[in-house]
Amino acid sequence: MNFNSIFPRRLPLLDSAIQYALATDVAAVGALMDVSGSESLSAHYLQIVEAFPEYVDPTLYYHLLTAAGDRHDREEFAQWFNKRTRQMETNTGMPDNALKLCEIGLDLGLRIDTDLYNSLATLVTLTYENFKCVGLSELEKLSGAEVLAEMMFGAKGKNAVAKFDQCCAPYLARLDRESAWIAVRDYMGRAAAWDFESALKLLQADGPRFYFKQPAAVCEKVLFSSSADTDVDLLVELSAFVSSPSGRGMVMGSSLKDLPSWVQSLQVLRKYGVAASLYDVYEGRSEEKVALDLLEKAMFKAAPTENLVNPLPLISHHS
Repeated sequence: MNFNSIFPRRLPLLDSAIQYALATDVAAVGALMDVSGSESLSAHYLQIVEAFPEYVDPTLYYHLLTAAGDRHDREEFAQWFNKRTRQMETNTGMPDNALKLCEIGLDLGLRIDTDLYNSLATLVTLTYENFKCVGLSELEKLSGAEVLAEMMFGAKGKNAVAKFDQCCAPYLARLDRESAWIAVRDYMGRAAAWDFESALKLLQADGPRFYFKQPAAVCEKVLFSSSADTDVDLLVELSAFVSSPSGRGMVMGSSLKDLPSWVQSLQVLRKYGVAASLYDVYEGRSEEKVALDLLEKAMFKAAPTENLVNPLPLISHHS
């Protein structure tokens, strides 16, 4: 290629290369970097590559990055990758391209910021699978439970389990074990408050349970996040699950072993129109005032001809 016929003699090769990069002409930039007598460009390879607009897929100029790596200090090169990656996501809102640049850096054996890589992988999921407009700066302010809530938004019932396996499991696998456990525990409590049926399905599924460091603590989070509006049949289903062989280990050695009695008490209270939650029954087991209050409400709402006997089996000594 005769570059003298393309560029005026007064335009230096570096400026020409940058202009072609700005115009996203990868082939022309590559030809300039390879042309005989272009040794003067070697010290400026990163400057040239950085001229490509941030929205351009970096895999298109992978070979140029490889060439740049051969001519720069590896530590300096890694720092450039980390900085450029952040710029790409921040300025374009396209985490997929930023993640690709991170992966190129890893392919080249560079020390890429692990937290940055993991955050970008999470953003790709949120952006393209959950259609959430979240950037790096916003993501870094979210707790693990909040990230899970964003990923699970809109998932209901059995679909919640599939969504967890598809979106949340890869995210949790990138966290350390303790952080993953805390994120799942706190998210389960939030989920139960919003949609108890979905939380129940997650509690019964193998995927989420893999992260339950303390199963009883998660079960307790779910149970006590239920409200006076929670369908008591769902609580009956949960009680049956933790009493079954597959769920018994979740409550073994904890106070939740009395769950069937609590649910039975709640069923009686609901029958008589008392707007009580499972936590109210739990509190009533040790708090006399709470127990008496629940009993009085139940007896007040019972039909005059109906004989209300022992509506709270667990706290019958108060009646």
